[in-house]
Amino acid sequence: MLFRSVFDANIVLSTALYIAIIPAGFLFFRSQLFKKMIDMVGSIRNLSQRSDHAIIWSSYALLYEAAWNRADAAEMISRSASRRDSQIALQEMAVSMRRAITPMRAVATAGFPNFVKSAVANILGSGSADDIVEGLIGFSETLQEDVTVLSERVAVVLKNATTIIFGLFVVGIISITVLPVILSAISMA
Repeated sequence: MLFRSVFDANIVLSTALYIAIIPAGFLFFRSQLFKKMIDMVGSIRNLSQRSDHAIIWSSYALLYEAAWNRADAAEMISRSASRRDSQIALQEMAVSMRRAITPMRAVATAGFPNFVKSAVANILGSGSADDIVEGLIGFSETLQEDVTVLSERVAVVLKNATTIIFGLFVVGIISITVLPVILSAISMA
C-alpha cells in the first residue's frame, strides 16, 4: 500500500521506473545468467554445442592439413570458439599435447562432450594425415546436418511457445481492461 501511494504520487519516479524496464530487460537478455539459463534447455544446448564443434573441427582439419603444430592449432581455435566449455576443452587439449600426450588421448581427457570424445578420438587414430583430415571434415559436415535438424526443431518449439505467450498476454490484457467493466455491469443489473 505504501509503495503504491509513493509510486502514484511521484509521476517522474514512476515514469523513470517504467522506462528503466526496457534497458534492464536488454541487459538481462545479454547477461551470463540468461545464457546459463538458456543453456539448461537441452535442445538449445545441443544446438549450440554441435554448431560450435562443427566449426571447431572443420577449422582443426584445415590447420591439420596445413601441417600446423597440433597443440598450436587447438590453442588458436580455442580463441574463436563461441562456447566457454569448448574454449576450455581446446586449451586443455593443447596443454595435453604439449606434454607429449597423443592427440587421441588429449581429446578423450580434455572435457569435450561425449559425442566429440568418441568420434574425434577415433578419427585422430585412423592413420594417415589425409584420413584424419577427411574424417574431421566428414564429422563437421555431420554436425552441420545435426544443427540444421535441431534448428528446425527449436524453431517449431519457439513458434508454439510464442503463440502461447502472446495468447496469455492477450488474456491478461482482457482481464485487466474489459473484464472489470463487464463484472461491474453485471453487478449493477
